[in-house]
Amino acid sequence: MSKDLTHVEMAEVPSIELKTGSETYMLVFNFKANKLAEQLVGRDLKKVHNWQSLSSTQVATIAWCGMDKNHAEVTLEQFLESLPPSLNTDLLWQVLIEQFFPGIVERLQNALKADQSGDVPNVDAPAEKV
Repeated sequence: MSKDLTHVEMAEVPSIELKTGSETYMLVFNFKANKLAEQLVGRDLKKVHNWQSLSSTQVATIAWCGMDKNHAEVTLEQFLESLPPSLNTDLLWQVLIEQFFPGIVERLQNALKADQSGDVPNVDAPAEKV
């Protein structure tokens, strides 16, 4: 069985609508935005464990990187100034990580529910090799 390596179909990159006060931004996380975000936060964002413990500033910076396609004229400083102090960075983090790993938020929520209800048995960690 041979594969046709002369034709590749890419999915359309979805966008996120982000409203900050009177401004509405359309964020797109194409490869260029991902590359910029990785450079600015200093993490490989294609690895899910690197999303743990991001600061609120790093989350906002990743969001700003998604503005490159539709709002390149907005600087990072301008974007940060437009964000209210009450910004729910946990919600923004969920929206962003879902762009990089579709379906992950639901899986994380289900795992948390199972853990809180006690449905997940404690499993001993594998022994380390010496």
